Amino acid sequence: AQAIWLQLLGSRLECPSSPSPAPPTLTLSPPFLVRWWSTAAMDCSMAGRVPVLQRPPDELLPEAAGPQTDEEGQHIVHIDRSNGGRLGVDIDDSDGVALVIKRMGSGLMEDWNRTFPEADVRVDDRIVEVNCISGDVDRMFQECLTAQALTLKLQRLQVPEALACPTDAREVTVHVYDLWGCRYNWPRLLNSGSTRFGVFHTGVEVYGREWSFGATQCGHDKGVYAQPEPKSHPLHQYRRSVRMGPALLSREDLEELMPAIRQKWLGGSYDPWRRNCHHFTDFFCQILGFPSGPCFGICGAGDRSLARETGCGPEGKRRCFPCSGTRGRWWRNSSDPLLDEASHSRSRPELPPAAAG
Repeated sequence: AQAIWLQLLGSRLECPSSPSPAPPTLTLSPPFLVRWWSTAAMDCSMAGRVPVLQRPPDELLPEAAGPQTDEEGQHIVHIDRSNGGRLGVDIDDSDGVALVIKRMGSGLMEDWNRTFPEADVRVDDRIVEVNCISGDVDRMFQECLTAQALTLKLQRLQVPEALACPTDAREVTVHVYDLWGCRYNWPRLLNSGSTRFGVFHTGVEVYGREWSFGATQCGHDKGVYAQPEPKSHPLHQYRRSVRMGPALLSREDLEELMPAIRQKWLGGSYDPWRRNCHHFTDFFCQILGFPSGPCFGICGAGDRSLARETGCGPEGKRRCFPCSGTRGRWWRNSSDPLLDEASHSRSRPELPPAAAG
């Protein structure tokens, strides 16, 4: 009887090339043949298939797996590794309690930064917790290698920025450079003949720092930068200076205002014709209390008559506005703080000479 059953079922024990059909119902088969046939069919259907990684349980990855901050101010980052991939960071675990990011390359961390630029992961960030594991760098590192869903807590050390106004020197000076003069000779020769048709670079020195504006590789970086020393630039050759006079904006007010100025003048907004270093010089001189800055070159902005002067401009051209003391600071109450780049003289009333001091 067993030989007859084997002969009848022999043709059905081959693994089909298409998805395996459900095993037939054998109402008259002995129980051991039904169990044997079901096992053989399952083995055939699984032959040659590659296991597929399943998505981790929903409780491991929150539905809103975006940037978060805990009560201690630590940044929370969610990384999904269910589809494979590497984090793309080099770490230093020498302190024994945290994984310090030392280098970032292509990987899941870079993908996170592109998706959430406002909560990006940076070099020198400290990973202090991985999936509720903290204080043990070996376990944290192993968890980063094996877990399919990662919840990282990062600690970022706050580095205080350098003072925008390190000295009390109120004198405002516009420094003029030959564009690319440190590399080529032709800008110096061209600028020697005319201040109208030359190619120049300008920066404004006040309270001990010289500020300039330029393009950056990343459009979100701040385009306003300070030179290490006034009258020095790695690319442009210093030519001359124009003394504008004392600033009407106090040191404390400029210190408070400089972050907003730098945020307004991002490197990605640079345009060689309509928004360059000369436009920033003109804008910054207006903020410091002057009607305009000196205009140099074919792409310049400001007052060309000041470009012919080497001393302080006429006293009558300086304008005043309530910006210090008990008089309300106008950029705090304005809907677009300070950042209207047109002339401010029409919108802000001048103070009497006695109040200007």
